[in-house]
Amino acid sequence: LSKAKAQLHRLRKLEQEQRERQNQRAGQSLEHSYAAQTHDGVAAVTLFHRAIRAQDEINFLEMQRDVVTLVRELAENRREDDANKAVGTATGSVLELLTNATETCTSLGLLLLRHPPLNELIVANDSNESKNDNANDGNGKSNQFHRALTNWYNTLHDSSLHIAVSSFSRQLRKCAPEFPSNERSSSIILHSFQDPSSELGRVTRCLVELQIVKDALDLQCRLQNYLSRHSQMESVTQPTPEFYRPLSWRWLVIDELCRPLAERLRFHFLEEQTGLVTVANSTTQNEERMGTGVASPKQKPSNMDRFPEWLFRYLKEVVDNHKTHSIVMVQGLQPLVDSVMESLILESSLVDNDFELEDDVKYLGTEDGDNSAVKHNFLKAAEILQHLKQNVYSHSHIYFLREVSRMARHALRAKSFFHHPDVVGMECSDCTIV
Repeated sequence: LSKAKAQLHRLRKLEQEQRERQNQRAGQSLEHSYAAQTHDGVAAVTLFHRAIRAQDEINFLEMQRDVVTLVRELAENRREDDANKAVGTATGSVLELLTNATETCTSLGLLLLRHPPLNELIVANDSNESKNDNANDGNGKSNQFHRALTNWYNTLHDSSLHIAVSSFSRQLRKCAPEFPSNERSSSIILHSFQDPSSELGRVTRCLVELQIVKDALDLQCRLQNYLSRHSQMESVTQPTPEFYRPLSWRWLVIDELCRPLAERLRFHFLEEQTGLVTVANSTTQNEERMGTGVASPKQKPSNMDRFPEWLFRYLKEVVDNHKTHSIVMVQGLQPLVDSVMESLILESSLVDNDFELEDDVKYLGTEDGDNSAVKHNFLKAAEILQHLKQNVYSHSHIYFLREVSRMARHALRAKSFFHHPDVVGMECSDCTIV
């Protein structure tokens, strides 16, 4: 297929040069030469269409072969599980079901990564006469089979991800119910992350693995759309790092780790009955009522001006003193994520027939006489995962700190701090408040 594309590109360039010389030359020999060149161009287009159909057929057969292999392996694993249950060596718990579902979902997702749909947009740009070709309009057998497998994967992924998130939340409350209130709870989570046999560690690996493979498939789709939109350009600039992480993207395992902190923030700072500002105001009023407080005309009617001090002091205690950042994120979660990512990259790299995806980034080849070729950069499944590792999944501590800062911003906005009548226009008298 690549050779046919290069040949078609060369013949079209020769045809264009021939048309330019036609304005300068005249004669019968030129007409015969142009007719011969046109005939060669038609032959090249026909050859290119045949190459597309052959490529579609090859993709379809390869996907069928890999799906049959996958189903056979799943059936063998199911028989082994049934045998273990018969002798009492397997519990059949939710964790076992989640592990099996994650393995199936990951295998299917990597299969889809190795066999992306044939990019019909570049084909349509290369030849307007090919619109009736099934392989070119997106209705080829390989593309239809790919869509069916994608529907299967999405259904399986959604159900597995729901189980993984709920199981992680349940195991987190079970292992460290006081997290993030003390350093001991952070150490317990660290030990669970480092122990591959612990229930919390196994659930975390499943949750991380499910999200990584799904993000890799989404990134592959975005890359195809991005490169297809720039297919008319001679060269395409590489996407920015923000391209790999959309604004709506969420790191699910860190969101679940932040949930206990968010609940404590709501209890201590936002609830009307238990908030620190409400409790402090009530204490001040009781002291004045009992005559122990010193009333003053300049006394503030509330303690709202101290709200940021209490809020950021509490967050600093959780993040630094309780080691939530250094122990849980840096020492615990990030090595686990790196381990899962490396195993997926290795698994993708060891596949014998790892399908090479033409990302359609066009580079002008060096001209050798009258020959010029369009070279393509190939992006494999392992390379897509490597992009995710470098641009997304290597910054867990940064994502965590960003979420903590967002919690603080939300608390300030929920209390309308910057519009509160006791704060607006006042000068801070406490130099320790930042």
